[in-house]
Amino acid sequence: MSGLIKGPTQAPIAQQTKLGWVLSGNVRTFNCNVVINNLADIKKYWEIEDIQDKSSVSEADEKCEKFYQATTRRLESGRYEVAIPMKSGFEKQLGASQGKAIAQFKQIEQKLNKISRAIRCLQNIHA
Repeated sequence: MSGLIKGPTQAPIAQQTKLGWVLSGNVRTFNCNVVINNLADIKKYWEIEDIQDKSSVSEADEKCEKFYQATTRRLESGRYEVAIPMKSGFEKQLGASQGKAIAQFKQIEQKLNKISRAIRCLQNIHA
């Protein structure tokens, strides 16, 4: 099937498919009569296009789903509390980054404190 017919610019394109010819592009509405010659082809098309529910959930995904179902809860404020799933032995894979992480945290905390003090100072000036 190599049927493809193109007309001038802005004209529709006709393309041959396994089910027959299809018009696409700038097509005006018109009445169409369809003649089905081979019902087996139509049946085969719908079997091919049918969406199968073949969920292939891995064991790890299943474990994670069960973890979330067991640990997620809604707080009185309406917010959700969700525990973070960790693989066993994750601590060994972290390396020696704890010291750097704590130092960065303290540095950010100091910056936020400075900004907070500056905002209070400005509020006092304009009050």
